Amino acid sequence: MKRHNIKASKNIRIPRTHVQKEKLDEFMLRIVTKAIKIAQKEAAHFSRIVKLHYNGVDADLVTSGDLKVQKYHVNEILKWNPNVGLIGEEKALMLKPKKGFALGDYFTDDPIDGTRAFGRRQSTGVGTMLAHVNKGKVDAVCIGDVNTGEIYQFAQGLPPTRTRFGVKSLLQPDTKTPLGEMYVLLTNPPDDYPAVLRKMVRKKKGGVFKDMEVTSGSIGITVARLWKGEIGMLVIRPNGFDTPWDNTPIIGMNKALGIKHLKLNPQTLEIHEFNPQLPLKVVQKDYIEILAHESRVKEIVQWIERHR
Repeated sequence: MKRHNIKASKNIRIPRTHVQKEKLDEFMLRIVTKAIKIAQKEAAHFSRIVKLHYNGVDADLVTSGDLKVQKYHVNEILKWNPNVGLIGEEKALMLKPKKGFALGDYFTDDPIDGTRAFGRRQSTGVGTMLAHVNKGKVDAVCIGDVNTGEIYQFAQGLPPTRTRFGVKSLLQPDTKTPLGEMYVLLTNPPDDYPAVLRKMVRKKKGGVFKDMEVTSGSIGITVARLWKGEIGMLVIRPNGFDTPWDNTPIIGMNKALGIKHLKLNPQTLEIHEFNPQLPLKVVQKDYIEILAHESRVKEIVQWIERHR
């Protein structure tokens, strides 16, 4: 798999002088809430810059919204703990903690997740994501939906929650509705997937699920539809990329909610459950990733094995 190094930014010079006493979950909630407001303010009148995509070929996008949110997050995080590490998407930001990433603690920051959706002024599919890692484990996640203001959060010792219209409730995947009455979410058009998946996602074609939808934009807001129980399975395209700022919060929340990761080989159609590692670099994927609650995994795997 092709690996891309993230080089430390030379443009960040923030003094590390003062440690806040605010609790981790309260701190993350506060700055994600403010980040949503910053992004919303930028949504109508932002500037854009073309940058090179991770694949080294295609054009990608960064907006003034991405840069303003990341700058705010960086300043707040280093005021909260001057010694913490930080990996941010924009400007290849990497600040190492004192003890190194293997032992110390660090944040990942995706200031605007779904920048292209933001750039198209979509009313869906735009988020902002923070995660905190301590001793190799994600111990706190906070994801904000820029368009709706919803916030998805968990921290060690606290259950995953969803805050909507100011009301906080437990975040719970649907484990009871039969898959035949549920939808599958795809991140690419159906033709980008093997025939066995195209059949599986449509009951009227002999598959398992009621039907499918195709989505775009923020991966965090996309996976949240699985966390909320709106869908029974999420299928992520092959030939994508794992990144610290995208994968870390999703891996952490998935683990807290019992969401499993399945790896499907697009050529051999072999499928198995795997334990995703927390990336510190951008890593290209050569497989199709399927996300589903642990109570659904056996049914999904057995069906694909029978029909591949």
